[in-house]
Formats: sequence, structure tokens, C-alpha cells
Amino acid sequence: MAMATTAGWLRDLRALLAGAALGVACLVLSGASAQISPGDIGGSHSVVAACDESIGVTWAADASGPAFSGSPVVADSAWEVSVVRLTDVDAACNGKPYEVTLADADDSQLAVASGTLSVVAGRADVPLNTVDAALVGRTVIAVLG
Repeated sequence: MAMATTAGWLRDLRALLAGAALGVACLVLSGASAQISPGDIGGSHSVVAACDESIGVTWAADASGPAFSGSPVVADSAWEVSVVRLTDVDAACNGKPYEVTLADADDSQLAVASGTLSVVAGRADVPLNTVDAALVGRTVIAVLG
């Protein structure tokens, strides 16, 4: 009986260590200043904005960036995103209403956010419902007005 308990405990410990190693490997690969963008995960983005048609989109690896949801089972792990960072935004877009839509590869809507842009140093962070970054196939940005 003690042998089975020890074997189970060791199996659980190995699984925990494997999960921790995976998380550390992902953090090391991403780097402190790395960014994950739709282009990096096979996605694209479209912009419709009279104030600036070259707005970029990324998920900065900082307080607003992706969070690793790790598990000992790789298939149960994900990079979850709850903020889209718009980059290279012209100051003329500041204070304008926006809508950002994240869709999967089949153009099924994953998340939508809307509000008023607050542009600081060419960037605007848009909060949205948490999404698995691997599911995002397309980002659509519309700035109205």
C-alpha cells in the first residue's frame, strides 16, 4: 500500500515539474520584451479609420500582455489575452469611438470591445474578454468619426 502511494506521489511530482518546466521554457522563449502579435500566430488584421489607416495591433508582454495558463498537459495550456494594444496610432484618433473585433480562422467572433480611444505616445490599450491567443485568426479595428 505504501509503495502505491509513493509511486502516485512521484508521478504527481513529475507532472508538476514538467508543467513548471514548460512554463519557464515559454517565458524564456518569449523574453521580457517580446511581443506576440496576430502575425506571429498566423492571424491578420484590418483597419478602417479615417484618422489613421496604418494602426498596428499587438499583445505586449507586460502588465497588459498575454498570461500563460499552464498545465502539466500541454494541450490544456494556453496564452490568454485580455488586452489588445493598438500601436502607431495617430494622435488624430484620440477621443474617437472605436470597435475592435477578434475572430477565429473561420471568421467566428471571439470577442468585441468598443469605447473611446485614449491614445498615449502612439499606443492605445483596448480591454476585452479573455481569449486564447491561439484561436485568434483575425483582428478588425474600426475607428469612427
